[in-house]
Parts: sequence; structure tokens; C-alpha cells
Amino acid sequence: LTYAGAYNAGIDCRDATTQATGWILGVAGAAGQGGEGNVYVYNDGFLLEVSAGVPVNKWTHLAYVRYDGIHQLYVDGILGATSISSYTYSVDSCQIGASYSNAEPWTGFISNVRIVKGSVVYTSNFTPPTNPLPLAPLPSNSPNDGTIWSNYLSGTIMSGYSASGGFDG
Repeated sequence: LTYAGAYNAGIDCRDATTQATGWILGVAGAAGQGGEGNVYVYNDGFLLEVSAGVPVNKWTHLAYVRYDGIHQLYVDGILGATSISSYTYSVDSCQIGASYSNAEPWTGFISNVRIVKGSVVYTSNFTPPTNPLPLAPLPSNSPNDGTIWSNYLSGTIMSGYSASGGFDG
């Protein structure tokens, strides 16, 4: 990642009209909230922040976890921030590598994106995976409640940016 602007959107699950019902996971540039490298989750305001969490030119594992009203942000497997809220997310689409309006481009590489609904993957510090991600288990009482994305992505992530290669969702 190189910091091209004040904000660099990794995943944006919001839309233009309902920012409070979605979320964005990103990293700030020098002029952004908290300064360069600050990892954040935004939901109609900054919900979680970890200062200087993402150095330039280094792979970094980010995980945003939400369960039972608890929101957690992990950087390289270490819990960096926690908050509690009753937000209900209802946006059903996500943009990878930019915000919903194709602004705030991520100027670096993104690998192994996974969004899981209905099952909590992390609840405490962990060792980030070094192999391809396995599919997350779904709760037994809700066999089709999870969001499973294709294992392969090819095409446009945002206008002017393209990707091909392995994708685990």
C-alpha cells in the first residue's frame, strides 16, 4: 500500500444514500483521520481506529469482526480496537479497492478477502493465516445464512483498476 490520498478504502460496504447502514474498512493517508497508516472502520463516523497499523510496502492482515453488538478491529492478529453499538447493517453490496463512489482508491495489493455472515471467525488474538483461507463454517441452524464469494476473481474492481487471480471470500 502506498498512501495516495487522505483515505484508502480496502472494502466499502456502503452505498451513496445509506452510509449509516453499511461500513468501510480502510487506511488513512497523511491527511486522513489519525494520520498515515491509521486503520479504521467507518460507519457514519469513525467506529474503530488503530494508530499506525499499516506500514508502507509490507503485507498486513486486517480483520473487522462484529458480533452481539461488539465491534473489533485486528491488525496482524492483534486486537487493536473494540467498541459496542447497535448498528444494523443492511447494505447488500461491497466495493473492494475503493469507496462506493470509486473515490479513495487503494493503491496497493489486496489478497484473500473474506466476508462472513452468521459465523464469528475471530474473537481473540490469533496468528494470521499464511495459506489460502478455508471456507468459514456456517451455523448449523442456518445452513445458507453465510455470504460465500467466488474462489476466483477476474475483472474490474473499480473503474481503471483490474484484478485477476485467487480470491477467497
